[in-house]
Amino acid sequence: MKYLRIGILCWLVLMIVSAGSTAASMLEIEKVEIKYLQEERAVNTSLENRVLESIQAVGDRLLIGRKVDAVEENKKRFEDTIRQVFDRVLYGYELSNVTISPGQTTIIDLRMVPWGDTVQSTEVNIDTGVFSKEDQALIKQDLAGIESRIAQILIGLPVDAFAWADGVSKAMIREIIAEQLPEFRADIGYTPAKHVVVDIRLEPIGPVIKRTTVTMRSESVPKLLLLNVSTSADAAAEKMEGLPIAFVERHRQVFTNRLQQVITANKMVGKLKLAVHSEYSLGERTEGDVQAETLQFKINLQAVIDLGRNGDNNTFMRSHVGYLVKPQTEIFVDTQFYPNIISWHFQPGIGQHLTRKTYIGIKHDISDNENILLTRYKMAEKLSLNIERNLTSGQSLTGFEYRLHDFLRAEAISDGERTWVRLIGDF
Repeated sequence: MKYLRIGILCWLVLMIVSAGSTAASMLEIEKVEIKYLQEERAVNTSLENRVLESIQAVGDRLLIGRKVDAVEENKKRFEDTIRQVFDRVLYGYELSNVTISPGQTTIIDLRMVPWGDTVQSTEVNIDTGVFSKEDQALIKQDLAGIESRIAQILIGLPVDAFAWADGVSKAMIREIIAEQLPEFRADIGYTPAKHVVVDIRLEPIGPVIKRTTVTMRSESVPKLLLLNVSTSADAAAEKMEGLPIAFVERHRQVFTNRLQQVITANKMVGKLKLAVHSEYSLGERTEGDVQAETLQFKINLQAVIDLGRNGDNNTFMRSHVGYLVKPQTEIFVDTQFYPNIISWHFQPGIGQHLTRKTYIGIKHDISDNENILLTRYKMAEKLSLNIERNLTSGQSLTGFEYRLHDFLRAEAISDGERTWVRLIGDF
């Protein structure tokens, strides 16, 4: 009985060992990891990592799914295969050692040695084209850090490796530029050497700004006083011509601030104490809109011609000079001069902005000793309703005024009996 028990125990041990050996022989490779060093330093440049992905792909295809013990028995053959692939793919390097450590996770250990000279330093020159200095600086600001990212791609790369690395490295540089400056395409050139000078020439992608115009608007300052300001604003906007619309849109606030700064730097703006608001409507034809208003005065000068109305006072000059005692309240003097009959009318009064669109006022005509009630309502950007009621005579004038141009408006007027057209030139 004693010997029988010993025999059964030995048989069980033999079966367990045999089963373990069989299970081990059935293990398959599920994952391959590539580890590599270049002259005792870890390979870490973006270019080397990208190209060595091909070695990873070869290792996966060659080994995954194979039996671990089969790879162990034929390590030399598999290592030679990896070496041959490496020699064909990575010209400029050689493998001083390749070792496969089989397992469910199999390790391929590579030791790389570059041939000849390697890239030690880089220099980046960026050609932004014919844009203004401010725009060139903005483009380069978008490309901040590009030098270090290009250095990471190229430094450590064997000079001889550029034979295969040229296309890959340029594609990687273009990807970086597209990431940081998507509105431009990059043409890249360099000559392999220890010190690589990378020349980048940028060209716009997509629709560009072809023409710019700036409109100066003011309800409180004569247009003639803003001509010099308008010229400066036009010159500032013209600098955007040729830039991609998407680039300007992305930096909209920068370009708006530039226009604002150019205008506020004008001496006339300072003298008149103008509050300026600027904005752009972007497109191939980009339009700038500038609203300039004084915080203390309202001054208008106009020449008026009435068409289709009988009388001797169909042509006259008029002015409005107001002083803001409060932000929405003014005291003013309206003056009308009729050259045909040599007549002057002075009309002092007071006005109030009830809302941004609604204005009411009352004035007294000294010459005729009449009181006139004023109401103005801005119906749209270029369309206004004007009503004047003579409280002394009871006569009313109702007009719909439309702005045709910065310097010209047309108004359809009715006094209840007659209707005529009034042309108003703004100075």
